[in-house]
Amino acid sequence: MAALEKLNENDVPDDGRRFAVVGVHQWNELLELDEFVSADYVGGSTPLIDGCESRKWLGVNWILCNSLPLANTDDRDCFIYHASSIGHACGQEVKTDITWHGERAAHFISNSMSQGAVLIDNEGIVRIKCDDDAA
Repeated sequence: MAALEKLNENDVPDDGRRFAVVGVHQWNELLELDEFVSADYVGGSTPLIDGCESRKWLGVNWILCNSLPLANTDDRDCFIYHASSIGHACGQEVKTDITWHGERAAHFISNSMSQGAVLIDNEGIVRIKCDDDAA
């Protein structure tokens, strides 16, 4: 797989923190591979990301995502990356506002926060252009 070769060329660690995010069409194509489906190759479920469709195969945590960008009407951008190549920023901690509404005899509770993500290392992420044509 060329994307994994690119990560290896860039000396990205193969330490279990590699992730691949693919669309529904690509996930369905992966499900046609015996090596991707069989527990002999992928093992049990990944406890770290329970609650979503995922598999660990070829040292990569594969995750199904419905919201990956479409370049054209049938070209989807999928990604393989190392966890250390992206970062999480907290612009504002969780802020809570509690007010009493007497006419409703109830408290109104509002929580807000500001967070974001940033690319730290360009060499730790590979974009894969995939044909998303269902035909």
